[in-house]
Parts: sequence; C-alpha cells; structure tokens
Amino acid sequence: MLSNRRRFLQGAASAKVAPVTFKDRSYEPLKLPRPISLAALTILDVSPANQVLCAGNDPDINRLTDNYAELCELAHPYGLNLSIEPMP
Repeated sequence: MLSNRRRFLQGAASAKVAPVTFKDRSYEPLKLPRPISLAALTILDVSPANQVLCAGNDPDINRLTDNYAELCELAHPYGLNLSIEPMP
C-alpha cells in the first residue's frame, strides 16, 4: 500500500500543464521604461525584503522573458531574488 505522500508525488509527476489562453486580447501590460528606473530596487535595498514576486501576465512570451531577465540582472546587486507568479 502506497503512502499518501508517494501517491501525491506519483500524481504530480504525471500531471499535465493546461495550455494558456488569454481572454482579453486588448490587454497591454505595462512596459518597462528604458532605461529602467532603479528607484524601486533602491528602496528594497534598505528594507529586510530579499524576495520579489513578479506577475507573469504578458501574452508576449519573448517580451516577458526579456523584461524578466533584465529585471533579474538589475536586482542581483541588491541581493534580491525574483520569482514569476504564474498567471491565468
């Protein structure tokens, strides 16, 4: 008899990811200004925070990837770790 943990892990390993669809095609995410302002990052530098949760709700995967990579590079010197929150 399998333990509940083992059943869960086996189920998680066989899980499939549903395709992503966007209902509102007119949605346009906020674009990062060029050059990106470091004001928010310098504020975080003096706070005890070390994690930043970013919304990943840009339908253009290339733009999302580029912006996230740039933000990660800017946050690194401040000791900040960035994560993307999956968005429906």
